[in-house]
Amino acid sequence: MANVEIEESELQNLRRVANVANVIGKDPDRRRRLQELAAEAMPEEAGDLPLIRKELTTFQQTIRDELKADREARAKKEEEDAANRTTKELEQRWLSGRSKLREDGYTDEGLDKLETWMEKNGVANHSIAAAAYERENPPPPPVETGGSSWNFFDQRDNPESGLEMLLKGDDEGFLRKQIDTSLKEVRGQR
Repeated sequence: MANVEIEESELQNLRRVANVANVIGKDPDRRRRLQELAAEAMPEEAGDLPLIRKELTTFQQTIRDELKADREARAKKEEEDAANRTTKELEQRWLSGRSKLREDGYTDEGLDKLETWMEKNGVANHSIAAAAYERENPPPPPVETGGSSWNFFDQRDNPESGLEMLLKGDDEGFLRKQIDTSLKEVRGQR
């Protein structure tokens, strides 16, 4: 090694820089930042370590981003599957409720009215909706034929009904009697 003469102030300056570099070199985080600064200022003197560190950091971030995207995609898929299951269950309940009401005698027109009422009132159960709908819209009372003398069960023992004539085969006599009775009912004489 050759001897080189330097001034005292320059030696002091070099010792101070070496001392700072030693202190920084003992702390891994500071050493990394110093190497990054050296790589920016003098890339040919910095070596491969800062470049490798940068590539490793980029790789780690890429993996993290891909894992995050995968987790989000799986979570979204699970939510969609749960929503599809719920929708299918609701459709199945809807169809089974509909078929039950058809078995109970509801017509297509009646089902349409009931389902319109269900949508309007936010009811998803056909049996609950049918009970509430029928309370609000009771069926019309059965048609009564009041005053007619054609009730054969009540008229069998009534001699005025003419049923005996019909049973004996006297069709003409039965018809005369029934025509008279009908005319009197229509004219309000009975």
